[in-house]
Amino acid sequence: MDEQTGAGRGVAKEPARGLRRLLLAAWRRPETPLEPVPAAEARRRAAHGIRVVGGIWAVVALVVAGLVRVQVIGPPVIGLSALAAMFAGQLAFEIYAGDAEQVTVHVRDGQTLISAKTLTGVRTLDLGALARIRRSETHMRGGYADRLRLLDLHGVRLSLTGGYEVLAALRRAVEADPGVEVTPHAEEALSFARRSRLRALRRSFAGMWLVMASLLVPLLAGFALTAVLAWTNPL
Repeated sequence: MDEQTGAGRGVAKEPARGLRRLLLAAWRRPETPLEPVPAAEARRRAAHGIRVVGGIWAVVALVVAGLVRVQVIGPPVIGLSALAAMFAGQLAFEIYAGDAEQVTVHVRDGQTLISAKTLTGVRTLDLGALARIRRSETHMRGGYADRLRLLDLHGVRLSLTGGYEVLAALRRAVEADPGVEVTPHAEEALSFARRSRLRALRRSFAGMWLVMASLLVPLLAGFALTAVLAWTNPL
């Protein structure tokens, strides 16, 4: 008999994360247990989502660069392309990592699966083929984010907060397969290691800079590329 449970209250507290939550909320339906999705389908949807996001930004950059080149708009408008690149970069990474909201733990034919709703639809991760568990913890001015980043041998990625059912399922998976790569930071979330306040502070500080870099790098790259397109003479 199948067992399906939603993720409960866990170790992570996370306030609204802006763009991702707004997009997820736009098509959210009443929470019901999620049905498993084949790994190939989940990977295909993720790749398509990233291509769509990149394509939209490319169109914005080309239009802005073209209008600047013919002097319809002034160079400062290139900043709009840079902002679009920043949002596109953030969105593409969240699609790639599988940032999820609603989570369901399944037991199907002896296999434990985790299905979660992402920006490109439901993804299902096979805990029997779990390859890696990482953890990202960030204290920002807007709040606190603590997520587990999972990868299985089928190439499915999920990034989610650790509810009770999720943490229990992950602990069982790691205990059953010592070959699973678990970072020391993730071991603390799974109660395999004691939490160190000093290490937590250091990782939170590093996480804050990683978040800033994830915003600034696409911003600067988008500005530079659009500027090059706008002021490079055509061949």
